[in-house]
Amino acid sequence: VLMVCGIPLACARRQWWALALLALLLLLEWGLWPYSAEPHLIQSRYGQIEIRRMGGRPVLLVDGMQQSALFPVAGPWDGLKDGYLLEAALKMKPGVRTALVVGLGAGLGPRVLATHNIESESVEIDPEVVEVAHRFFGFTGPVTVADGRMFLRQSNREWDLIVLDVSTSERLPWHLFTVEALQTARRRLSPDGVLAIQFIGDNSAWSGFVHRTIRAVFDNVLVVAEAGKGNRALPCWAFTDMRGDVKSAMARQTIEAEGWRIVDDPAEV
Repeated sequence: VLMVCGIPLACARRQWWALALLALLLLLEWGLWPYSAEPHLIQSRYGQIEIRRMGGRPVLLVDGMQQSALFPVAGPWDGLKDGYLLEAALKMKPGVRTALVVGLGAGLGPRVLATHNIESESVEIDPEVVEVAHRFFGFTGPVTVADGRMFLRQSNREWDLIVLDVSTSERLPWHLFTVEALQTARRRLSPDGVLAIQFIGDNSAWSGFVHRTIRAVFDNVLVVAEAGKGNRALPCWAFTDMRGDVKSAMARQTIEAEGWRIVDDPAEV
């Protein structure tokens, strides 16, 4: 406000150097405004969105739980050292060419898929999340603002990979995890497609319910969780397909070699 008020004063006094300095400061302030407040909070109808800077990079949190960080360079498979298991699906299904990501977040999933020359599109129910992905994380890929289940039901397309990454905390959007919703996703998979589902497991009855519901729709399910067990909520991924590639010995070896664990008993998620 002080800089804006100073502009007409500098003009009246013909102090052009001061006018140029004020204009430069205004441009800098405008450019740095998105990063001026730490943390940046947005209260969406779907939850609290928070953007923090950790280690010099922006990090997205939803309802207090970290979702993803924008890596300096999104590169192809580099093991599971960062705890991001989406690329394990590409190890199980090397021929993936098209993908649908349900749940945009910071846009890390589509970015990583792009490094493998996979054509992907995203669906995100919260327009505030889409704005955050664009503004703070530089996401520029195609995204549709819609409910994921409704989008899948109305679409007539098929994808080689469908990523269901909508679990922002231990609270799930249950309508995307019902038998009917998973059956809809199954119809949208290509004959050799794979479905990758991210959810939060805490060794409780409800996370076991998620595991059993997926098995009610798909015969071939590989559930992966962090090696440590306990009461705290931990990210889990379920990979499933129609041909059983996700349960191959090579797939299990790829996961276990990185220190993660295969969950065979639904009660152990």
